[in-house]
Amino acid sequence: HDFDLEKIMKSDPHSPLRPGSEFRPVPILDPIFASHPMWPKARSTMLHGAHYFLTPLDDDLRKKDLEEAILFGNHKSAIKHGPATMAALQKEVTKGWQLPIPMKNLLEIPHLVMTPVGMAEQMKLQASGERKPDLRLTHNMSMVFKSSGTSLNARVDSSKLSKCVYGFALSRFINAIVELRRRHPQSPIFLSKFDIKSAYRRVHLRGQAALQSCVSTLGLQQSDDPVLALIGLRMTFGGRPNPAIFCEISDCIVDLAIALSQCPNWCPTTMPSSYSHVLKAPVRLPEDIPFAQAAPSLVQPPVPEAGTADGFIDDVFSANVVTDKNERADRLAQAVLLAMEI
Repeated sequence: HDFDLEKIMKSDPHSPLRPGSEFRPVPILDPIFASHPMWPKARSTMLHGAHYFLTPLDDDLRKKDLEEAILFGNHKSAIKHGPATMAALQKEVTKGWQLPIPMKNLLEIPHLVMTPVGMAEQMKLQASGERKPDLRLTHNMSMVFKSSGTSLNARVDSSKLSKCVYGFALSRFINAIVELRRRHPQSPIFLSKFDIKSAYRRVHLRGQAALQSCVSTLGLQQSDDPVLALIGLRMTFGGRPNPAIFCEISDCIVDLAIALSQCPNWCPTTMPSSYSHVLKAPVRLPEDIPFAQAAPSLVQPPVPEAGTADGFIDDVFSANVVTDKNERADRLAQAVLLAMEI
């Protein structure tokens, strides 16, 4: 393959390394999303992998940055939680998200850039409502090396990224709920939330972007373990372009869910998602609890009559108003599930 990573990734059409292997074939999706404004870019990502638009980096400076990255190793947080960091990287290799290569070959690979990893300490919400300490692997793609004075994220041409509207998702959703309550002051509104597991990891990187997403096990390995470099084959949570790239896909999912919920020919009973059984029965508040009334607003947002959905990165949430006791309280939730499956 002439040392061309992209050719290697596409050489086997049945390999999990092939771009788009986490999604349905594009010819199946084309008729569904052809008119969606985000589909051309999402389609390209599924066919070829995510592309990073970067300002060029002089190759001599790149090699010096790479030598500096090898000397630096990884962040103290990753070394502090060494076994957990190694376990996380091992999982990524096993799943085909990272490609391990010997450290001695790094300088021979054209365009390769290395960044350190860290381990963020956070509190994770449990199904019971409790919060427990948890760790999350991070990729510091904003790391600036002295030789070039820049980082991968700093070299991203943001003018070529899609407009990302995640930051306003909660505000939009709250306003939608208020508008639904204004229209239907005595009808229950059911909320749902879904999480797309390992969302960014569903999206392959093109060969060029993968080579810019290399990390290592420096300082993490046990005494007998070899030090390895890992080429990132999927999007990371540290890459500046990745929220905009994933937005192109998640917007298609959310808009399809809204369209399904409004379609009179779609019935969630006769055409359900394969995962519809995982939904729990809708929870209703006791009858003696009155509905809070919507405060007056200056504008009325364009919310579909029966409810709406929205998304924030890997979360998709919906609000479903039920005006008739015979209506399904989970219609929008079922639509979100089906849209995610499609």
